Amino acid sequence: MAQSTIGPCRTGITWLRGDLGMQIFDMTCPYCGTIYKGAVSDTVRGQPGQFQCQICAEVLDKWDEPKFRVYRIMSPTGEAYLHVPTTPPALV
Repeated sequence: MAQSTIGPCRTGITWLRGDLGMQIFDMTCPYCGTIYKGAVSDTVRGQPGQFQCQICAEVLDKWDEPKFRVYRIMSPTGEAYLHVPTTPPALV
């Protein structure tokens, strides 16, 4: 599948167009740094709406066109590596 960069349309978003009838993009929340992968279908109808960051709840995207959109969280800030607690000492 050939992809070409359409270009950054706003801070933190890079658009790619694939051969599957959709635009794929990466987006970073400017408030908390969470990274998302998103897709906008060129063929499936959706409805106007908005997308909020799943970590800090800030609105990251709004759209008026009836195109289907999906978002996937890729790396929540500070949660890329979960903290694993150390094993407590054995009781004697």
